[in-house]
Amino acid sequence: FNDRYVDPGMQITQAIRTGFRDAADMTKPYTDAAMALSRSQAQFKIMGFNEEDNRRAFKVVADNAPKQITTKAAGTDIMTDLVNTVGSIEKAAQVYDIASKYSFNAQAVYGQTAEQASSSIQTGFKAIEVMGRTGPEEARRTFDLISKVSASSGGRITGEDFLQFARKGG
Repeated sequence: FNDRYVDPGMQITQAIRTGFRDAADMTKPYTDAAMALSRSQAQFKIMGFNEEDNRRAFKVVADNAPKQITTKAAGTDIMTDLVNTVGSIEKAAQVYDIASKYSFNAQAVYGQTAEQASSSIQTGFKAIEVMGRTGPEEARRTFDLISKVSASSGGRITGEDFLQFARKGG
C-alpha cells in the first residue's frame, strides 16, 4: 500500500469545505451589519412605533447617515436614544443631525465607546430640558454649544457635566 495515495474524492470534499468557509468569512461583515440594523429596527417596534412612525424615523436616519459618516444601525441607535430622551420622533428628527455628528466625533476623536457617546447625548438633551431650552432652534444651539465645549475640552466635559450644571441652576 502506497503512503502517498490521496483519495481524490477527499481532496474535492476538502476544497469544497474550504470554499464555503472562505465565502462565509467574506460575507461576515455584511451579515453582521444586517444583523445590527435588524436589531436596531426591532428597538423601534419594542418602543411601540407604528408603521408610519417607523418609516419616518428610518427616513431621518437614512437621509443623514451618508452625511454623518455613520452606519444606519448606529444612526438608528442614536434616533432611539433621542426619541427616549426628547419624547417624540418629530423633536428627535429636528436634532438628529447634530446628535449624530456629536456621536461620531466623540467616538472618532475622543475614543469614547458608542455607549459613552450615547449616554453623553442623552444627558446633554436632559440638561437642555432642565434649562428649559426645548424649542427646536434653541435646543439645536444649546446642544451645539455643549458639543463645542466638549470638543474644546478634549472630551473631558460631557453632557453629564452640563446636566449637573443645569440641576444646580447653572
